[in-house]
Amino acid sequence: MELKRSDNSPKVAAYIPYYREQAKREIIPFAVHLYESEILEGERQIEGGTSMPFVATWRGSGIPSESGLIIVTFDNNPELRYEVVMSNSEFVGYLIEIIVNYRNRNVIDFPKLFYSKLFRIKIASDSN
Repeated sequence: MELKRSDNSPKVAAYIPYYREQAKREIIPFAVHLYESEILEGERQIEGGTSMPFVATWRGSGIPSESGLIIVTFDNNPELRYEVVMSNSEFVGYLIEIIVNYRNRNVIDFPKLFYSKLFRIKIASDSN
């Protein structure tokens, strides 16, 4: 994954109020650039199993409060295609987490909370 900063400062500035932590705010320009690409290829890490490749696509509007459709297809198999609708600010938050994870572990994967929404399952949370 090539990490580039978005030079579109009004779009970046629009997302700042959605993230309180300074560490996340510093990553917003990179996450907005990734969001503007409208595609992400990665691998779902499966505990005790083989990783499964995925392609995620979406249509970006750039307005944080608007909702967007995210489509994730696993293993290039149309039968393993899932869709979820969420606000752009929430999705950019997941992209921020992907970037942090990539920097720390060199893995491109969504966090567990994203998958719980994608698969419409409830998971236990450590923070609440």
